[in-house]
Amino acid sequence: MARLCEALAESAGPAPQERLVEPFDLVPAGDLARLPGGLTDAYPLSQVQLGMLIEMLADNGQNHYHNVASFAVPDAAPFDLATLRAAVDLVVNRHEILRTSVDLTGFSVPMQLVHRRVEVPVEAHDLRGLTERERRATVRRHVGLEYRTLFDVERAPLLRFAAHVETDEGWRLTLTICHAVIEGWSLHALVVEILSAYGALRAGGPAPGADVPAVRFADFVAGELRSLRSTVDTQYWRGSSTGTPGSRCPPRGGPGSPRRRGSRTR
Repeated sequence: MARLCEALAESAGPAPQERLVEPFDLVPAGDLARLPGGLTDAYPLSQVQLGMLIEMLADNGQNHYHNVASFAVPDAAPFDLATLRAAVDLVVNRHEILRTSVDLTGFSVPMQLVHRRVEVPVEAHDLRGLTERERRATVRRHVGLEYRTLFDVERAPLLRFAAHVETDEGWRLTLTICHAVIEGWSLHALVVEILSAYGALRAGGPAPGADVPAVRFADFVAGELRSLRSTVDTQYWRGSSTGTPGSRCPPRGGPGSPRRRGSRTR
């Protein structure tokens, strides 16, 4: 890391700016006619996404990369399902990755498709008539059911929400997500953005604006594709890895293989 910082400090100037990707720029020419209607963009899967999806499809019931997260929301105001749905809809419309589905075999390369509109499931359950023990058991059952209910990655959206109203002083927000489209940092940013929009809309005001980057995920994919084609990049990484000890992955599903649980409750 120290050498990297030194190299950046000694660089002659800023890196050349790449042109931002326009919608459908990254679709192979022979695939354009195969695209379905109702899309705002389409582009190849990144290498990390593709790796996750391959593991998901070959994990023999382990449910890798199918994640469920549940967060307690202290809130003394009455819960409003319609407002939560409006907040989710607003945030999903802001971020195209939340409107993405996957097609692994219908094109010349595995693709992700960005849909113009999706309806994200948002449900609510009133648990205020239950004891604390019964409420906890109900939430655990819901999280377990969500963990077992996998997404069809070819159908957007690849996320869904549930609210459990536990008391008059708070409720719980549970998100089920496909990790190939939402990683950990984005998950927490998503929760903050939805709760901020929910609070503002319920108070009768406009939702706060979001810090949406000028670059899109498609721009990252374009950069990765350039790097994969670059002989300079290939030679650099081959040279950097020369002489390093090799490693071998253990067999999947063997004795002692850990089972990854993709659920958590806070």
